[in-house]
Amino acid sequence: MTQSTRRSFFAMLAVAASLILAPVQSFAQQSVNALPPALRAALLSGNAAQIQAAMQTLSGGNPAQLAELANQVAAAAQSIAATNPVAAAAAAGAAATVAQSPAVQAAAPAAAAQIAQTASAVASTPAVMQAAPVVAAQIAVAATQIVNTPAVQAAAPAVAAQVAVNATAVASSPVVQAAAPAAAASIAVVAAQVAASPAVIQAAPAAAARVVIAATQVVNNPTVAAAAPAAAVSVAQSANVVATNPTVVAAAPQIVQQVQQAQQSAQQPAVQQPVVQQPVQEQPPINEIDPGAISRSAPAPR
Repeated sequence: MTQSTRRSFFAMLAVAASLILAPVQSFAQQSVNALPPALRAALLSGNAAQIQAAMQTLSGGNPAQLAELANQVAAAAQSIAATNPVAAAAAAGAAATVAQSPAVQAAAPAAAAQIAQTASAVASTPAVMQAAPVVAAQIAVAATQIVNTPAVQAAAPAVAAQVAVNATAVASSPVVQAAAPAAAASIAVVAAQVAASPAVIQAAPAAAARVVIAATQVVNNPTVAAAAPAAAVSVAQSANVVATNPTVVAAAPQIVQQVQQAQQSAQQPAVQQPVVQQPVQEQPPINEIDPGAISRSAPAPR
C-alpha cells in the first residue's frame, strides 16, 4: 500500500467514523436541548443538588410534573453517559432521588418505574461505573428501592425486572464492589427481592432467574461478603422462591438449573488463603444520592 493509498484509506475511515458518531451526538444534543434552559444548565454543571433544585422549582410542587421532568433528565443523562459520565451520573442520581418520593410514586407510579429503569441503565454504563463507582452504586440502590414498592411494581412489573437486571450489573462490577461493597450487597438483596415478587415473576420469569443468579454471585464475593455478611442469607431466600416457582421452571428450566448451581456453589466453603481486609470507608446513606460523591469518585485531573 503506497503512502497516498494509506492516506486515502484513513481519510475514508475518518469519514465513516464521523457518519456513525454524528447521529449519536445529535441524539445526545437533542435530549439535552429539549430540557428547559434552567434545567439544561443545571445538568451540564454536573451538580446533582442543582439539578434536583431546578426540577423542584420548575414542577411548581406538582408531583406528576416533577416525575415528567425527572424522566426527561434521566433520558438526557443516558444520552451523555458515554461522553460525560460524571454529569450523567449526577443527573441520573437526581432523577432517581425524585422518583423515590412517595408523592411522585403515588401520582405517577409508571413514570417512577421508567425513571428507575433509565437511571439504572445510566449507572450500569461502563464509563459511569469507572468514573463514579460510588454514585453508580447509590443510583442502583435507589432504583431497586423504587421498583420494590407495591404501587410502582404493580404499575410496571416488566420494567421492575429490567431495573433489577441493570442494578445487579452495577453490583457485579469489580470497580463498584471495591469502592462500595456494602452498597453492592444492598443492591443484590433488594434486586433479588424484586425478582422474587409474584408480579415480576409473572411478567419476566427468565429475567427474574438471571437476577437471582447475579445477586447470589455478588453477595458471595469476598469483599462484599465481608462488608455485609447477612446479605447472602436474604438473597438465598429470594433465589429459592424464584427457583421453585412453577412459572419460572416452565419458562426457563435451564436458567433454573443455573440458579440451583449458583446456590450450591455459594454453600460450599471456599478453600483459600486468609485475606487481609483493607479498612473500608464508611459509605454515605444510600436512601438518597449524595451529590458530593460525584467529585469524590471522579478521577483527579492530571
